[in-house]
Amino acid sequence: MSITVFTQTGARVDLDPNDAVGSGGEGTVFPDPTNPNDLIKIYEHPDKDHEKKLKAFIAKSFSLPKFVAAPKSLNFNRSGDVVGYTMPYIKRAKAFRDLSNKNFRIRQRINNRKVVALHLNDAKVLDAIHQQKVVIGDRNDQNVLFSGTNSYYIDFDSVQFDSWPCPVATENYLDPALYGLDLTLRPVFLPQHDWYSYAVMLFRSLLLVHPYGGTHPKVGDLTNRALKRITVFDKGVIYPAVGLPTDLVSDDLMHVFSKYFKDGWRGMFPQTELAKFQSVLIECPSCNTAFPSNKRACPVCKEQNQIVTSVSIPGSLTVKQLMGIKGQILYQRLEGESIILITLENNQAVMYIVSQSNLWTISLFPYQTGMRFEASTKLLAVNVSGSEQIDLYEINYDEVTKIESCVSDTHATTQNAIFRVNGSHLFRLVGSQLVDTEVLQGTLLNRPVRQTIEHQSWFSVSSETSPTIVGFYRVLRQQFFWMYREGFSADLPLPGLELGESLIDITVKFSASSFMILRKTKLKGAEYIHFDAFDKKGINLYSSKVEVGKLPSDRIHGQAYAGGKLIFPSDTGAIRYDLATGTQTQFQATNKVVNSGQSLFTYAAGLLVVDPRHVSYITLN
Repeated sequence: MSITVFTQTGARVDLDPNDAVGSGGEGTVFPDPTNPNDLIKIYEHPDKDHEKKLKAFIAKSFSLPKFVAAPKSLNFNRSGDVVGYTMPYIKRAKAFRDLSNKNFRIRQRINNRKVVALHLNDAKVLDAIHQQKVVIGDRNDQNVLFSGTNSYYIDFDSVQFDSWPCPVATENYLDPALYGLDLTLRPVFLPQHDWYSYAVMLFRSLLLVHPYGGTHPKVGDLTNRALKRITVFDKGVIYPAVGLPTDLVSDDLMHVFSKYFKDGWRGMFPQTELAKFQSVLIECPSCNTAFPSNKRACPVCKEQNQIVTSVSIPGSLTVKQLMGIKGQILYQRLEGESIILITLENNQAVMYIVSQSNLWTISLFPYQTGMRFEASTKLLAVNVSGSEQIDLYEINYDEVTKIESCVSDTHATTQNAIFRVNGSHLFRLVGSQLVDTEVLQGTLLNRPVRQTIEHQSWFSVSSETSPTIVGFYRVLRQQFFWMYREGFSADLPLPGLELGESLIDITVKFSASSFMILRKTKLKGAEYIHFDAFDKKGINLYSSKVEVGKLPSDRIHGQAYAGGKLIFPSDTGAIRYDLATGTQTQFQATNKVVNSGQSLFTYAAGLLVVDPRHVSYITLN
């Protein structure tokens, strides 16, 4: 059923929910069927405040940079009420949030040289916005996008101008001086507050950690550390292992960051210092890392090449190293007793199948920027970001044979194909169907599994021989979940998102008897994780919603799952989180062998640890 709106000239426009390219806390965004270069945002609950502010904004005729997706015309319902607006369509751009994702950076070959070039250009855009007497206010890593080295601004209906306040803010990027204020009452943001956000996002993009991040023994909450100016470099703070080496940033630029985050200085970020830093960067020919030329060697390679030794603490812990890793991890998946890794080594994709008794190494092909993988011990599927094509390879021990290619629909928001592998089966989306494609000696046998919604669906598949498939399709701002297993299909009763709440990320954890859906969301500037556990018949076991700061980690990927409990890798060791009770148990014996830069899997009688440098099996005695 379509949504009908009318333009300012009275022209009728019909919007198909299946065409939606995005949804946030307030509404849904559609391509404008009358203009391929525009989008139309429709509010779920439009009100008179939206209408008045939009009319005032458009009447100002701001001379904004072309990189800003600002409201340019209004859209109305049949009664003449404003229900949304039209804005420019920023195509093929990614959120700044991705710049602090290590795996994304590796796959896209993004290093700090590109990060700096992007932020230098972004500073020009931000300054031009301020020249128009507009302050963004809620400037965060989801409403600033990038493509190449250009930045783009979206969600511009919330900005501050004249007497119109910016009523929302994102905690991680809000100047601590504004904590606790009611942002809806009056304009409180100054340009310097946008520059504080700029500094935080630059810091996070360079080192992958928040300037007030890390683990502190007494002050656990990031916002409290920001108020006390306890930085990630302070004495007593454990620097996150998930972060990049601090040697990647020059002393001069570190001094600028210290002024912002330790001394509390505010103002436009010094572009001369950033340009100076850019001029001294060189690239490592081995791993593509950009680092200051006065360093004797690449800090990332230096860290990667450190010798890792097996550890045994009598009565407590035993660690057995299964393999060392030479390159950068692109993909990882546990299948039974084998861990499947795909790494990037000297521009070559290399596959490893590792168990306690065997190690197979398969040199695949030259790596192409943006490659995405799904794999089992029998089948490899390869896709390039933005493409529908999936190349298939059959695996026989240490031999790989390319067979047919096929396609899977892309998701409207990410523009990436959605596909999964289990055994000799490829699961993909074709039109409005989830299709099971079995590969038998190079031949593809296709079987429809269940109905979905074209370009609005996502799913995950367990690694069992008889897999459980869990997915959702999106209708406007809500997601509707389902499961499929051995011919049995059921809808899953997950709590819906609140008005104003938006989905950031999602994953599914599987165990022998149950599965858990983890949704990371954002509501009123804070981030939450929803935990929803089900048995294999789709019966809900429990559901909870927890603010990120109260959990062992803000990540939803990389934890082990078994028995209704998650085991988080943290910089103080492994922490077991009981989802039913909310209790946390620290495994003290693991504090020297488990950290936040790793992924954990339940494995045999212990845990499998996938570290950027090695794969190890640990058992607690």
